[in-house]
Amino acid sequence: MWIARLTVGVTALAFAATVALVVAAVVAIKGLALVVFMGDFGGWLLPIPFVLIVATYLLRYSAGLLMLRRGHLPAALHYCLPRRTTSLSVGANEAAINRYAAAEAHRLAGQPERALRLLDEAHKAPWRGDIKQLLFAARAEALIDLERREEARAILDALVAHKPSSGARRAVTSAQVRLGAAPSPEGGPRPG
Repeated sequence: MWIARLTVGVTALAFAATVALVVAAVVAIKGLALVVFMGDFGGWLLPIPFVLIVATYLLRYSAGLLMLRRGHLPAALHYCLPRRTTSLSVGANEAAINRYAAAEAHRLAGQPERALRLLDEAHKAPWRGDIKQLLFAARAEALIDLERREEARAILDALVAHKPSSGARRAVTSAQVRLGAAPSPEGGPRPG
């Protein structure tokens, strides 16, 4: 999928540009031949790694979600499953977003048991509230597919009581609609 290739490419380019800028600065500081070059062009070189790092951050957080929204479920699984746990190169929030996208891809492919198993794995909790809410909404969706509606209702009631953030509102609303509890315009369930 082109989104995954773009993400990996921009990440590699950002790393290479940052290393090149650091090496050029160190060589210029040591008084070698790059002093004039860094004096003339160093100010222009500084934004390049910064822009690439910001692009890398945005792409890594959204690649799995973009593939999921476009219906490329196998590509989303291929990209997200290796990045679903926290590591040196994958933070807790990025891992959680990838877990969410992979679980939703499993669920949409008709495998809600796999989605629930993926969401039940031990992991480091993300610090962002909207990502936590996304994970709970994905759990509720998988439970609805498994006909465990009471458990799903309990999760959704807790999410609605804490007002879903803007990043998770669409997922929570979708789960509410599937469960049959139509959301109100304010974001909570309509009184029945």
